[in-house]
Amino acid sequence: MAIRVTAGLVLCVGLLLVRQPCAAGGAPSGQPFQHLQEQVNQLEEQMDQAQEQDTMLQEQLTAETAARIAGDQAEHQHHMEADAAEAAARQAADTVLQSSIDGEMAARLSADTTLQSNIDAEQAARIAGDAALQAQLDDLEARVPGTSYLSIGQIAFQPSEARQYQLGFITVGAFSEHSASLVAPVNLPHGSVVKQFTCYYYDTSVAADLKCGMRMIRFETGTWSNIGGTQSETDAGAVERSCCTGLAAEVDNTTHNYFVEVTPEPLVPGWDTGSEGPDLGIKGVVIRYDLPTP
Repeated sequence: MAIRVTAGLVLCVGLLLVRQPCAAGGAPSGQPFQHLQEQVNQLEEQMDQAQEQDTMLQEQLTAETAARIAGDQAEHQHHMEADAAEAAARQAADTVLQSSIDGEMAARLSADTTLQSNIDAEQAARIAGDAALQAQLDDLEARVPGTSYLSIGQIAFQPSEARQYQLGFITVGAFSEHSASLVAPVNLPHGSVVKQFTCYYYDTSVAADLKCGMRMIRFETGTWSNIGGTQSETDAGAVERSCCTGLAAEVDNTTHNYFVEVTPEPLVPGWDTGSEGPDLGIKGVVIRYDLPTP
């Protein structure tokens, strides 16, 4: 580009010199003009060459620009295709992952459903088992030995001599001349264990008290032995209660029979120590015992 500008300047200067009038007569000098013409021709050739170079450079620039544009377009197209392929691969991976998640969730839901069914079945079985166990416990509780009571009222006592009833108790008649006792049979379940018995007395006597004892008689020998006993207090009052505790006598109905005996202490005939009627008597006995083991 600089060569073409310089050549144009030289050509303009040369033309001006050619057009100037010649000194001394006005006719141009032949040799300088020819030399200048040659320079002009050279300059024109250089200009043509510069023009060709400019054209070639322009074509080269155009080709480079086109190549760069084509390269940029190709690179852009490559990036777009790569991005599209990556997006497609990511979409496919996401689809596979979603399918895996759906399958895992379905499997987990199925497992949870199965587990819940198993839990429900186990709870139902446990409830049924608890009900059966409770029924067994109820049955066992019905069979387990418990505490029971035997009440012997005054009417069950039989004196060894005359008797009379008065004020809800029994006593030996005043016309008896002997120190008779009162006895009552005791019928307890075989194998039960006597734990205690309680006597209810009538005692307004200052001269005597009443002794109450539980006895057993052996069938084969007819001998008797004492299980336990208690005694009223002197002049304690119309109603008196006395307990005998800490017993552990097992009932054996195959070898023994049992009874309660009440006697005055000291021995007094007729159980009548006062002048206003009987002052000693028995109101009843309560025996506490444990039931036998089935």
